[in-house]
Amino acid sequence: MNQDASSVLTITRTFDAPLTRAFDARTNPDSITGWWGPKDFTLLFDEKNLEPGGPWRMGMTRRGEKVVSAGVYAVPQKPPKTMLAKNTICVWFDKDAQAAAHFYAATFPGSAVSAVHLAPSDFPGGKKGDVLTVDFSVAGVACLGLNGSPMFKHSEAFSFQIATDDQEETDRYWDAIVGNGGQESECGWCKEGWGLSWQITPRELTEALAAGGDDARRAFDAMMTMKKIDVAAMKAAQSGVSGAAGRAGNS
Repeated sequence: MNQDASSVLTITRTFDAPLTRAFDARTNPDSITGWWGPKDFTLLFDEKNLEPGGPWRMGMTRRGEKVVSAGVYAVPQKPPKTMLAKNTICVWFDKDAQAAAHFYAATFPGSAVSAVHLAPSDFPGGKKGDVLTVDFSVAGVACLGLNGSPMFKHSEAFSFQIATDDQEETDRYWDAIVGNGGQESECGWCKEGWGLSWQITPRELTEALAAGGDDARRAFDAMMTMKKIDVAAMKAAQSGVSGAAGRAGNS
């Protein structure tokens, strides 16, 4: 039977796990039977040939209902143990790189923790077996968290800038960072509990400043009075509404 694109169903799954672990779950016979199907199903049979082009069949039952799945293995391409981006931001921590990475992943969409690496021997910040580095991403940007000891401290000389689409998103990120042992700063800057600085920047502010002229000046002057950016107050100031900057300074 000939099949065109409209008759082919493609299913894609995203796993919050390192690539090597996700690959193992699909190709290791012991791993497959361990996760296949809901927890309350009983495995009836398990037939698979993991060679390229090999067939597989698995049958399950629950409360008298029988489900059989089958398919053919394509050519598996095992991922490398480490997937390094061309440019990776290395962020120094005393000892909390893993906790920080999980916080970022839970706070910002498009973020994830992809791998945790243990120290092969003692190092200035810890002992053999301690967490040494953590691979993670923040809004799609590749990062490496390094537990290096208290030797070096963060400063405002480096910060992440997160663009937001509206006031609700601005408030959500600001509150998450400040509420996690952090502190407010000025002009849309804040600092989280590990000392790293963040700029929570509404796109409307960036666009206003890029416009130039008196509109940009008024938006800039309003921003300079703010801690968290108040989009409505900034836009009012940009349009020349009397007293807008003063109200913004009290927000």
